[in-house]
Amino acid sequence: MSKYDIIGLRSAGFRSNGFTLVRHILKEKFGEKWFFEKFDDKKSWGEAVLTPLGKF
Repeated sequence: MSKYDIIGLRSAGFRSNGFTLVRHILKEKFGEKWFFEKFDDKKSWGEAVLTPLGKF
């Protein structure tokens, strides 16, 4: 393991401390307008990353 390795834990959604990384990854995959790309049949990636997780 190096100092550049990333360890991920499974979660129901994105956490605020990982949001910058999520945006970076989606921008690399889809380009500048990543937020318009389809997440599923009902919403875009922009809507998906902004959807609250609910209560814990």
